[in-house]
This record gives sequence, C-alpha cells and structure tokens, in this order.
Amino acid sequence: MIDAGKARARFENRKKRGEAVRRQYCDIATVNESFYAGDQWSALLTHGGHVAIERDAWFDKEGIPRISGNLFTGLHQTWSALLSRGKPTVRAVAASSEPEDTYRAEVGQSVIEFLQRELNTGEKTSVLVQTMASGGTAVLKVFYVPPRDGKPGGVHWTVCSVHDALLDPSAENDEDARWVAFQSYVSIEEADEELRAADIEVEASDLEGLETQYRNGANETLMGVERWELWEMPSREYPKGLYMCLVGTHVVEAIDNPHVFPTADGGEEYCLPSIVCRARRQRGSAYGRTNFTDIVPLQRAYNENISRTQKAVRKSNALHLLYPAELPDMKTEDDNIIRFPMAKAMAAKA
Repeated sequence: MIDAGKARARFENRKKRGEAVRRQYCDIATVNESFYAGDQWSALLTHGGHVAIERDAWFDKEGIPRISGNLFTGLHQTWSALLSRGKPTVRAVAASSEPEDTYRAEVGQSVIEFLQRELNTGEKTSVLVQTMASGGTAVLKVFYVPPRDGKPGGVHWTVCSVHDALLDPSAENDEDARWVAFQSYVSIEEADEELRAADIEVEASDLEGLETQYRNGANETLMGVERWELWEMPSREYPKGLYMCLVGTHVVEAIDNPHVFPTADGGEEYCLPSIVCRARRQRGSAYGRTNFTDIVPLQRAYNENISRTQKAVRKSNALHLLYPAELPDMKTEDDNIIRFPMAKAMAAKA
C-alpha cells in the first residue's frame, strides 16, 4: 500500500525541480503559438525571459493600426507538412514464402491498418509535428487503459505540448528518464466523478474553490480543475515504480507503476508512457529547441518595416496645399487644397 501523503510530497519535489527548467520553454512556445495564430503584435518576450501580452499593441500612439505580413504561419505549415509527409508505420512481413506464412502476414497487416484507423494515427502524427514545431518539444503519451465498470479498455494516444508534459530534467534521452508528469485541466463535473470514485467527499462550495484560471493555445482564459499524473520508474523507495493522480489538492490514486510488461526471459520491464520528440536536440537537456524561435525577430522586423511604409503612405496621401484665395484658382485632380483669404491672414498678422 503506497502512502498518499508521501507520494504527494515526492510529486511536489519533482514538480518544483521540473518547472524551474521547463518555464523558459513554455514562454518560447507561447510566443511561437501567438505568431502562428497571427497575433504577432501582442506577444512579446521580455528581457527577463517572460511573456507579456499587450492587447493595445496593434495600434501605435496615433491610433493607426499596425500591419502584420504573416510569413510565419506559411513556413510553419510547410515545415510540418514535410516532416509528417512520410508518416511512420509498420508492416507485417511473411517469415517465409510458404502459403501459411503469407496468409498470416496478410491477416497481421489488416490488423495493423485497422488499429491505425481506430487510433487515428495519421492525424495525431500531424498534430505531434506541429506541436513540436511551436514548442521545440512534443510528447506522445501512449498508455493502456484496462477494462473497468463494463467499459472496454484499449490503447490511447495523446499528444502533449511542452505546456502539458513535465520531463525529468536530468535525462537527455527517453531511456534515461526516471519519471514524467502530465498536467491537464478538467471540468468540475469530471473532477467530482474522479473524487467520488476514490471515495473522497468534497462539498460543492469546496469543489468550486478547486477551480483555477489557465490559458489555452488560443490565449483564451478558461476555468478548470488542475489535474496531474506522475509516473515513476522503480527506485529504492518504490521498487515497483509509482503512479499518482492528483485532482486539485486531493490524491485520488497512488499505486505501483501499471506500465509493466513481461520480457522474453520471463522477467518484467517497467516503462514510462511517454515518447519525447525534439525538433532540435540540445546537449544534456531533456527539452528541444525549434528553428521557428529564430524566425520570430525576423517576422517582427518585417512587420515593423511594412507598418512604417504604410504609415508613411497614409501621411503622404493626407497632405494639403495652403493656397491664397485671391490668386487664380488651380485646377487639380485631387481636392487636397485648402484655400484661405490672404488679406484676412495679413490683417490678423498685423
């Protein structure tokens, strides 16, 4: 029996260490996501490394709207399409040319294609690449849900961004990682269901107090109950690994790591439900970098140049000629002449 209090304390320690490293990558991903969405004047990465959202940044001090020539999105989509064009797959191959082996390979290939359709692997691969392009790191969460309460089990794939996955900061490669944590937000109703399933009674007023504000990829402010999952490999303190689920401030589950599989020699192999994809690796880091971070200052400079040009054109078109009314009238195609009486102007000056 795993002590929920000790598991919670272990999670808080992991979270503190992991978020200190992840924070800079979340800020970079937020700016890239804003540029991809076309919100290129609002998201600013300050010198301190934090993101500042300025809603009035689309207008200059004179109230003239700034222009965004969005080249970022096209480059982003092209790069993502090139990487996801040859989607990874597996194929069943006959062990020999015997009819039985050939037939078995055909049946196996049909099963593989059926699973790919059921899991929607093509679309999720595209989303995975796009997520990696924005944040430099994307995590594919692959886990098996056993049948429970009459509901069928199965393999689930979930694409997680750098905002959703907290990696072991000391592990550069997946096979070296000792733990991984996943963050998400659920509605009050979903949180209540999980708490009741764990025999945790929470008053309705206290349940509403568990809600917190968070921002999604569209920079919308939403309300939800924070939910964390911690997965750990076997250690001295937890010989069979650890899985802990935290909903709000309540531990709803703390058990041995369920991701254990038999090996060919009759032993057991524990795994983490995460496959980490990095756009550009960094020596000694669990997180990757994306080349689109380098495009942000170029895109911003391009936006500034075309905005200045448009502003200059706007001002030049608004020029007027001051013309004395006593002189013969000028014939012009544009009515941009302001006529004023010269005699009255001289009298006023005197």
